[in-house]
Amino acid sequence: APLAPYFFAGLYAAFGAGSQAVLMAQAVLDAGTVALVFAIALRIFDYRCAVIAGLLAMLYPLFFYYDALLLKVALTVFLCTAALYLLVAAVSGDRARQWFAAGFVLGVSALTRGNYLLFIPVLLAWMPFAIRGPGTAHLRRAVLVLAGVSLAIFPITLRNYLVGNDLVLV
Repeated sequence: APLAPYFFAGLYAAFGAGSQAVLMAQAVLDAGTVALVFAIALRIFDYRCAVIAGLLAMLYPLFFYYDALLLKVALTVFLCTAALYLLVAAVSGDRARQWFAAGFVLGVSALTRGNYLLFIPVLLAWMPFAIRGPGTAHLRRAVLVLAGVSLAIFPITLRNYLVGNDLVLV
């Protein structure tokens, strides 16, 4: 999964090796995750539930623990939560750019953990049952999600093919 090493390398290039900036970036990502948990709960439930969900996420002990270590957990959890938020927004808004963005961020999150690609068939199978509309609308949504995922992972897949002469997605 190549995104985390590139992410850390970019931070080290910008702020220097051994910099506390990497740990600060992880803390910012975790704070973003808390905000996304609040936003997801607000979209699905009500304000009171969103506050409780946000507080529970904010007080989650592993966020504090992992922020003190140089690990990809903060980036992975943030991207996965962002993809979930975009999917919830796409279900309620049902706009093409929302489905595409949800697919793209889901693809980017798969660049931190390749097994997140297993979520895509489950998502595509769930969509016709959970969202009302004609069959053409379901097909359009599925194509937009797959286009977003493909755009996110294509550069890495192409690089893997050119370097290793083997078709490895991530």
